[in-house]
Amino acid sequence: MIDGIKGIYFDFGNVIGYPKPDIDRRYLYLNWDGISSIMKNPDISRHLIKGKGLKEVEESFTKNVYEIFIKHEKTDLIDPQSYKLLIYELPSLFNCQINEQLVDNILECVNTMKYLEIYPDISHILDKLKNKGYCLSMISNMMLPGKLLIQKLSENDILPYFNTVTISSDIGFIKPHKEIFSRTLEKDSLKPEEVIFVGDSYSQDIIGAKSTGMKTIWLKSGYESCDNSDSADFIIESLEELNKIF
Repeated sequence: MIDGIKGIYFDFGNVIGYPKPDIDRRYLYLNWDGISSIMKNPDISRHLIKGKGLKEVEESFTKNVYEIFIKHEKTDLIDPQSYKLLIYELPSLFNCQINEQLVDNILECVNTMKYLEIYPDISHILDKLKNKGYCLSMISNMMLPGKLLIQKLSENDILPYFNTVTISSDIGFIKPHKEIFSRTLEKDSLKPEEVIFVGDSYSQDIIGAKSTGMKTIWLKSGYESCDNSDSADFIIESLEELNKIF
């Protein structure tokens, strides 16, 4: 065990969940193919305003959800919270009351989780760490509402391992913003120096966690390179290497 470490925090994408090979990374934000499913679902399509079709729905998701999130991700790191964006935008497409059931039906069509597979041996790894007394939590950036990730974790029987799951679209801050890390620490009643963060993105995970005062483990997945990788406390190439650290 590492002296003073009480908590291990994980990113989700490319750490706990892996995208299918050769996927267009835009599909990690939104299931673009699923937009056509909206038109085929009678519980949704029957409420469309006359004259609104697939083109208008695609344009709305592109301009009023995806592009807005990307803009904030590249600038101020304030998550625009897609659920709020949908509640605001959907009345321009549908002639009915915009309630939670309608939004959930639409989210099911564009859910990105179908493109992500859970790391095969993750339950065994998390179980060993939990049994050693570590507080395990997750901090993840996600454009769509966090309930979709929570559902994915639950379906794969790994949600109970995590004390806290903090998702940018729910909390309003995008990694590497310090606030998303600080709020998770507060929920877990831990100090930054008591936590080590495991992430694959150097720019989002390692820099963000370091700025908060956490130790870091950079899981090099090949999606992001860095000339200053030595500033991570540990560098690994697979989660199995956590056994050597803890």
